[in-house]
Amino acid sequence: MRDAFVIVVADPSRPAYERAAREVLNEPGWEVRMAAGFDDDELVAWAPDADVLVTRRRPIPERFLQRAQRLRSVQHIGGVPRPEVASWASERGVPLELTPSLGNLAVAEQAMALLLAVTRRLVEGDRVTRKGAYRERGLTPAATDEVHHAFQWMGFEGVRVLYGATVGVVGFGDIGRAFAARVAAFGCTIHYTKRARLEASVEAELGVSYRRLGELLATSDVVSLHLPHTDATDRMLDAGALASMKPGAILINVARGGLIDEAALIDALRSGQLAGAGLDVFREEPLPYDHPLCTLPNVCLSPHLGSAPARGLGESMQMLKPKLVRLAAEGPV
Repeated sequence: MRDAFVIVVADPSRPAYERAAREVLNEPGWEVRMAAGFDDDELVAWAPDADVLVTRRRPIPERFLQRAQRLRSVQHIGGVPRPEVASWASERGVPLELTPSLGNLAVAEQAMALLLAVTRRLVEGDRVTRKGAYRERGLTPAATDEVHHAFQWMGFEGVRVLYGATVGVVGFGDIGRAFAARVAAFGCTIHYTKRARLEASVEAELGVSYRRLGELLATSDVVSLHLPHTDATDRMLDAGALASMKPGAILINVARGGLIDEAALIDALRSGQLAGAGLDVFREEPLPYDHPLCTLPNVCLSPHLGSAPARGLGESMQMLKPKLVRLAAEGPV
């Protein structure tokens, strides 16, 4: 019988993130094998010794699953495990446990924060309150009570309530789903679009409805982007797409700046076609200080903070570690 408790981490990671993860998993009797790249032969060679397989997005080769006779747990980081792994685990009776990706949750929360900031005009409200802009309206501070108070003393227009709004989520992976769950708690109707439509049972479980991109843009009060920037998605929201959006809609982008034609977005915001935008990402980063977006009052900007609280693998391993400690204590099957 082997002495080591072998953990195989299938997805490669950046060196700094790998070092952080190894520090978290540095326990006596534990042997951690982390993929250096996407070489299936390396992964397959580790299969016979593996007690635990940690997966994220990487497809797991059938050869690994066939040889992983000692495997007694699959730990998936993120929302939806790979179908081949889920099927194999179910057939073999190997427990498959899910651990949220802190990075994904952080990005979803950033999208939610930007949406609230835009709908409630929080940044502008903070600015005018700090500088005492009430003086420009001839107001004088006075003590308040339950009846007498200066409600909405700056007379802001366009402040919205999310309840009842239709929110379109473009891209419905782990982050898109996490964002949808959060905005649904505000009483919104959720539409989504992605390359492959979900099964009807999954849509019902998540409380979402599929729409093609054109229909989603035309009917959504809020559109939030959650997909990669590739040649196919570069400037997918160009002047035509922005013009097709529901008049007065709000656009949120926490994915990649290249998804949007920024010049066209500026025009749409200036004309009122869009009521506002919340942007964490930009085509050029850092965003140039003299960029036209910086002059628009109906935009909330942030310096690519989405996953800042949880950038790497170490944080996910910290969440996963109690499960691994339990498995190691149970010993081999």
